[in-house]
Amino acid sequence: MKITFFSVVMSILWGSILILLFSLLRKKKSLTEVCSVTGIVILYVFCAVRMLIPIELPWVMIIPNKTIYNPLYDAIRYQVFSVSIGEMLIIVWLLGTVIQILRLIVRYHNFGTKIRAIKESGKDVSSSLIEEYGIKKVRIIMTDKTKVPMTVGVGKYVIIIPETDYSDRERKLILHHELTHIKNGDLIIQLLANILCAVYWWNPVVYMFRKDLEQYFELRCDGTVTSNMSKQEIAEYLEILLKIYKNGNDNDSGATIGVIEDYSIGGKELKERFERLSQRIERTSRRYIGRLAAFILAAGLLIMSYSFIIQSDYPAPEMDEDAIEVTTENASVVHLKDGSYVFRMDDGYQTVISKESAEMLIKDGFELKEE
Repeated sequence: MKITFFSVVMSILWGSILILLFSLLRKKKSLTEVCSVTGIVILYVFCAVRMLIPIELPWVMIIPNKTIYNPLYDAIRYQVFSVSIGEMLIIVWLLGTVIQILRLIVRYHNFGTKIRAIKESGKDVSSSLIEEYGIKKVRIIMTDKTKVPMTVGVGKYVIIIPETDYSDRERKLILHHELTHIKNGDLIIQLLANILCAVYWWNPVVYMFRKDLEQYFELRCDGTVTSNMSKQEIAEYLEILLKIYKNGNDNDSGATIGVIEDYSIGGKELKERFERLSQRIERTSRRYIGRLAAFILAAGLLIMSYSFIIQSDYPAPEMDEDAIEVTTENASVVHLKDGSYVFRMDDGYQTVISKESAEMLIKDGFELKEE
């Protein structure tokens, strides 16, 4: 198990292509029909994990490619001022990742400061819904410092409910929605998405991934909260979403329901949520079947993605007629009494090698002899 240039390239290709494919199918609603919204979240999480773990397994099948990979590999090995292009790219990549992670930490810190101020000035609210959802370490704060509801935290959660503009009925539905986010683990997955964006900051596909994933979080929560509602109750729920959308556009914090970053609800995203609720696409039975289908599909893609790797293909150098092939049958490692090591061939040729080289050769199958 190791990380190589080619394993990183394969991870980027797999993740990017699948995200683009899922995004395209989302617009046509084909993927939702097969896997359900919950299943799609599973597939998106698979994409993130695949990109964040670019390993090459020992049993992987090598597929040689001269046309693309040879010029690419030659290009990254080309040296400028004694530094290869590949090394330069790695330095830029790592530097950008460090900057993005620091920016992410600062944003979380600043947002945390706002939340602490809200917690100090707001009032705690108790609700039996917390026990119904079986969630521990949840604090509900009602405040007039924000016009939109939000949930923050990982492990310990804080739900912020606006004190004005919403009726008791509306606040209860909002609380249902926010608790569903917590129960589904949406904030943890969102943190994973933010880390992915920080690592692959130069890849525009990961930002598409984060935006799509957040929309699926909302669609899944909408489906869960309204699963047993009548048409009239769904209409009331849609009115709440519209009110949140309007308040969100006027709100200085820029935070929206179920979101811990500074993203705003867009008109297109809200329209899609309205359409999905009107069509009632995610039925309970379909949701479970779709989840199973997504697990099977994700497992299959995971196995396939790690089963082969495309690499460059260079011809082996031609050997002179008098050249002798070195194998474990005609050569061995000799440990001398003075503690040094030599690599010796049956024809008498030998050369002094380091202890580290000797250990590598022994690991590769060469016999160790003591003298």
